[in-house]
Amino acid sequence: MKNIILLILIVNSFLFAEKLATVHNPGLIINDTFRVYSFQDPDIKGIACYASTPVIAMSFSCKQIGPISGDIKSKSKIFEASSKAFIKGVFVDRIFDKRNNTLIYFRYTRKIKADSSNNTISVVPLTHIN
Repeated sequence: MKNIILLILIVNSFLFAEKLATVHNPGLIINDTFRVYSFQDPDIKGIACYASTPVIAMSFSCKQIGPISGDIKSKSKIFEASSKAFIKGVFVDRIFDKRNNTLIYFRYTRKIKADSSNNTISVVPLTHIN
């Protein structure tokens, strides 16, 4: 399975993920290969998100990496990826929480069956933005 899970990155607004590392984990029964990717929000400067594969157990986090500027608003599918092996899509939406002055990055998967969807959020506070 280590070589089967390949991500095909289909990214909006000319956003491309950069592969930062490949980690081989020799298990007792199955060997896994994990890949760590970085991508930036296409509309808001100063925020980077990080994800690891395999898609089924993807880890995800977004952080402020510099001064934040840009069009602060919610937007669907700022990032998309799909697993060639399982045709399972991974998506990231940006949600602007105006009341709490935060950006929420919501990572979710397309369901293959009723109980196979998973999701996670990462929150970036906008402490220096009025």
